[in-house]
Amino acid sequence: MLQPVALTSGQRIELEGTDGWELVTLLKQPVMVPLALQEISPETFNKARKFLEPGDVAAHSYLDQAELAAIDAGGLPNLYNGTSVTGRPRAVGVHLVHMPRRVRRVLLQDTGWWDYDIRSCHISIFLALASYHGIRLARLARYSKNKDYAHARWSEAVGGNIGPNAFKAPTLALVTGGRNSPFIHRQYLGYRAADQWVRRPFVRRMYTEIRAGHDAILKNGAASTDDSTGSSIAVTNAVGRTQTGVTRTQAIAHLFTGLEQYAMRYFMTRLSDSGSLVATIYDGWISRERLADELVRRLERGLVRKSTKELGYGLRLKLKCTPFEPIEPLHQ
Repeated sequence: MLQPVALTSGQRIELEGTDGWELVTLLKQPVMVPLALQEISPETFNKARKFLEPGDVAAHSYLDQAELAAIDAGGLPNLYNGTSVTGRPRAVGVHLVHMPRRVRRVLLQDTGWWDYDIRSCHISIFLALASYHGIRLARLARYSKNKDYAHARWSEAVGGNIGPNAFKAPTLALVTGGRNSPFIHRQYLGYRAADQWVRRPFVRRMYTEIRAGHDAILKNGAASTDDSTGSSIAVTNAVGRTQTGVTRTQAIAHLFTGLEQYAMRYFMTRLSDSGSLVATIYDGWISRERLADELVRRLERGLVRKSTKELGYGLRLKLKCTPFEPIEPLHQ
């Protein structure tokens, strides 16, 4: 068994006898991930190209970079170096974290691995925080429980030309501090559909509740202004990372991402010794094995206990898993 070794932010050290494993420090306990994914072979890259659209220049370009990096490293590189300003592990160079989603699914489709993530992560975090501060987000809670239904209704309401899945991004943008403006959401929906969406009574009322929740969180000790105008904010998140001189929207995103990483660090430190952990990707991870359902429930309950004790409120986050499965090629 490897002895725990801490890698501090921005520092890399060589370890003897690690047999291709890197130690990434999360909280006080190191987490092991492989330095290179040997399962991603040259044959994998040759096969992958027929699963990408010929005109998807970005995907093909990243695939070419990944192939060259895999040849040099003896497998797809899987390197981390410290953490970002929010506390997320910082992936280095060509990495699963940086890949377009389609490229990642294509490369991993034959591995038999599993994709885990926190269900509605930032929405669930916001609901927990708002409840702690005495704010009831009734409409956001309804949306969270019936997202597919809401997306379908919104798609129909704006004329049916916008697919239901397109409404996930603008709703999440509201949750993380974005304004309810068609100029903000046109990047997801186009201006006409965005203008119709932001005017819908349910969306407008949900946004009003969301703003009240943000106000409560920022005014109750989570942040402080650091200039005379009150528009520049200093905020420290749940993993101890501080940002200064940020806007209200940036402060909210920083707080939510800190809680995301608080949860992820708890999950990762309890999975590391199993040897199944491949990589951590934002609010989820890739596992070589499907975890037993009871283990998943224990992780969820353990996080509630830990956060209640340390933060004063329970983070009730649910995990979901999706297998990496063979997909149909787009061309032969």
